[in-house]
Amino acid sequence: MRRRARVADMETATRVCYVPVHRRAWRAIVCTFCGAVLKSYQHLGRRR
Repeated sequence: MRRRARVADMETATRVCYVPVHRRAWRAIVCTFCGAVLKSYQHLGRRR
């Protein structure tokens, strides 16, 4: 039997997965469930 994903489960997974992690020079979106880096990019800011 195949297990189908429910819309509610997908919404819950989305809430859990997309957590922004802020660092000094970069930001990353990390999944808190599996620890995978979904997206990372450098934070462009003004240097003094």
